[in-house]
This record gives sequence, structure tokens and C-alpha cells, in this order.
Amino acid sequence: MKKPWEIVVSDKAEPEIAKKIKQVLKPTQSVGRPQKCLFCGVDTSWTLNGKPVCPKCSVQYKFLGEQWLLDTCEVCGKQGEWATDGPPPQHFLCYRHRDEWFHWNKPELAYIDSRKQPEKWREAWEEGWARFVALMKEKVSV
Repeated sequence: MKKPWEIVVSDKAEPEIAKKIKQVLKPTQSVGRPQKCLFCGVDTSWTLNGKPVCPKCSVQYKFLGEQWLLDTCEVCGKQGEWATDGPPPQHFLCYRHRDEWFHWNKPELAYIDSRKQPEKWREAWEEGWARFVALMKEKVSV
């Protein structure tokens, strides 16, 4: 049975990279447990068909479009794997600091109704974000 799709790899790619590219068939982006990227070896939680492929390699080898290439983590400067929702300014974190952010306590937001006071809520959110980044940078430097 013939495959309905085929990945053609340029002759310019190194043989080992070409082999890895062919193993990642019909890419579907998801998030898994952190592993080393198949191509560059950096830690990543991004996967394509369950295989670890970082955002940078996903874009470089044309599995995903450039809009998926996130800015660097605001805490440690590594490849960003998560971006905040909503209008700019957006913020970016690597998978390690993304997980820390989701466990970060944000009590000031519980007392502000985002529908009735969107500006106040956004201001409190940005202040909380700034405190989080400062604390995480301090943790990283220690």
C-alpha cells in the first residue's frame, strides 16, 4: 500500500539527520515528557508524533511553520516552548519555567473580576509576572 504522503529530504542534509527526518513521519505537534531533541539534543517537551523535536528544529526542518518558533525564555534564555495567551505583549517560557509558572500562586487575581476591570486585572497579572521572572532569575543564578 502506498503512503498518501511522503517526506523528501534534501541531498544537502547530513545522512544521520536525513534518517531522523524520515523517522518523523506526518508530524503532529504535541507536548510530552521532557527528552532530548532528536536533531540538536537540547531538552524539550515538544514532540512530533510522540518523538522529541524542539520548536527550533521543527521550524528549521519545515515540520511546522515559523509562527511556531517562540522567543527565548524570559528567565533563562533557553528556547521558549510556551507563550502567554492574549494580546501583546506576550511572554515566553521554556518548559521548566512554564511548569513553575503554572504552580505559581497568583492570589491578587482572585479578587479582581477580569470582565468588569480588565485593565486592573491585566496590570495585576503583569506585576505578578514580573515578580515571578525576578524570583526565578534569582533562583537560576544561585
